[in-house]
Amino acid sequence: MSPTNWDGVPDGARSSEWAEVPETGRGMLAAWAAGTENICKLPADDTGREMRVTIETGGVTETRTEPFTVNDRQIVDKCIEDYLRAAGVPVPPRGTAALWKMA
Repeated sequence: MSPTNWDGVPDGARSSEWAEVPETGRGMLAAWAAGTENICKLPADDTGREMRVTIETGGVTETRTEPFTVNDRQIVDKCIEDYLRAAGVPVPPRGTAALWKMA
């Protein structure tokens, strides 16, 4: 097994054979360590995705959901990239979700 070459990661599709890699720097670091032959990629699909937002004002807490925006996607991608760069690891293409093989 060799570390992941993001350019060599094949395109994939969601199925019972694959599990989605957590959308965090640590998750993508684990995917990179799993090796090119153990992961696949697909475009991140944020259609219909919502975020839970909690605001506290004057001791009153309000929680609501809001649509996940293009700006949110950019923030997630940047956070993953910053984490991987700090670890000395190549970054995946922006807007990419990763899946890894189920054992």
